Amino acid sequence: MAPTTNRNLTIFAGEFPARSETFVRNHAAGFAQRGWRVEVMSSQPGESMSQTELAEVDAMGVTRSYWGAWSPSSAGRALQFAGELMRAPGLVAVLNGAGGWTRPEMFAGHRMRRLLRQSPTGPVHVHYGKYAALLVAAGWPGPAIVTWHGFDANIVPKLRGDGIYRDLFAKDWVHTVGSSFVQRRLVALGARPDRIVKIPMGVDFERFVEIDRSGWAARPLAVVSVGRLSEEKGHAVLLDAAAEVNARGTDLRLTIIGEGPARPVLERQIRDLGLGARVLLLGSQPPARVVRELAAADVFALPGVTAGNGSEETQGLAYIEAQATGLPVIASDVGGVSESLDPGRSGILTAERDVKAVADALVAYAEHPDLRYDHGRQGAAFVRAKFTQAAMLDAFERLYAGEAA
Repeated sequence: MAPTTNRNLTIFAGEFPARSETFVRNHAAGFAQRGWRVEVMSSQPGESMSQTELAEVDAMGVTRSYWGAWSPSSAGRALQFAGELMRAPGLVAVLNGAGGWTRPEMFAGHRMRRLLRQSPTGPVHVHYGKYAALLVAAGWPGPAIVTWHGFDANIVPKLRGDGIYRDLFAKDWVHTVGSSFVQRRLVALGARPDRIVKIPMGVDFERFVEIDRSGWAARPLAVVSVGRLSEEKGHAVLLDAAAEVNARGTDLRLTIIGEGPARPVLERQIRDLGLGARVLLLGSQPPARVVRELAAADVFALPGVTAGNGSEETQGLAYIEAQATGLPVIASDVGGVSESLDPGRSGILTAERDVKAVADALVAYAEHPDLRYDHGRQGAAFVRAKFTQAAMLDAFERLYAGEAA
C-alpha cells in the first residue's frame, strides 16, 4: 500500500448502509470523525433503509458509491453485459476466469475493480472475505486489509469448497477477525497465521449508554432479542423457552428485532405455541429504535445455534451492544459467542439448543432482579474494557500505517 498523507480510506461492504451491519457504519464514521476522507463501496443500500437514514450517513462525511447488482432477468443481464463490454472488451475473460465464482459474482468483482480505479490512493479495507476474493479474481493486485465475519468464513467454503479462498490467501494481505474462533477457521482454510490479526468490532458507547435499572418497578420480564431472522440466531429455541417459562407461571414479554427468511416459520411457531400476546416481531428497525428497545428491556436473549448450512455466530456484536446498556445476556456456547460476554458474571451461557437451560435462565432473571442488575453492571464494565470503538479504530489505523510503510 503506497504511503499517503491525504488520509484516504476506501471500505468495501456488501450493502451500505445496512441495519444488520452496524460495524461497517462504525468503521466508516469513526475514521471520518478522525479527519479521513472515507468512501464506502457496496452493491446497494440495505433493504428498507429510509432516506433519513441515508442522509444521516452522508452527514457523517462518508461518501457512498455503488457498483450495482447483476440483473435477475436474462434480458437485463444481456443489456448489462453489452454495456460493460463496450467499456471493457476484456470482460469476457474476467467472467470466464471464475475460479469457483459464478458469473454474476465475477461481474460484481469487475465492477468493484472499476470503482477502485476511480478512487484516490490510500488504504483499502474490505469487509467480508468473499468480496476480497472477488477483487483478486477480477485481477485487482491489491493490497488490502480484509475483515472477516460469519458468512464468508463458514457458509461460502461449505458451498464452494475449502479451496475457494486459495488465490486470496496467496496474496500477502492482512486479515482481521473478531474472535479466536474465526482465526482458527481461517487457518484451517489456508490463511497464513502471521497475516491474521484479532481486532474485535468496537461499540459506540455514546449511543449505547448504560441504564440503571435497579429502581424499576416490578413487571413482567421484558426480554429483547436483536438479530437477523435466520436459523443460526436461535430464535426458535428462544420461542420454545418462552413457552416453557409461560407454562411454569412466569410472565414475560419478548420483543424480537430483525428481518430475514425465517419469519414465516417463526410466525407459525408463535401461533402454535400460543404466544401471540407475549411475543412481538418488530422487523428490521433503525439504530435509534434498537437503542430504545434495549434501554427499555430487562434481559437480552439470543441463544444461537449452528445452522444446517453451517452458519454460526463469529463474534456477536449484538451481545456487546446489549451489555453496553447494562442488560444481562442469555447466549449459547456456539462459534465465537463466549468471547463476547463474561459467562456467569455478565450473563448466562447455555449449551446449544438447550431449551430448558434457556428457560431456566429466563426464570432466574425474572425471580431474582438483583442477579440481573448485578450481571448487567458487570457486563457494562466488561464490554467497556474490551470492545471500545476507539481501540478498534486505533488498531485499524496501525495496520494502515504498517501496510503503507
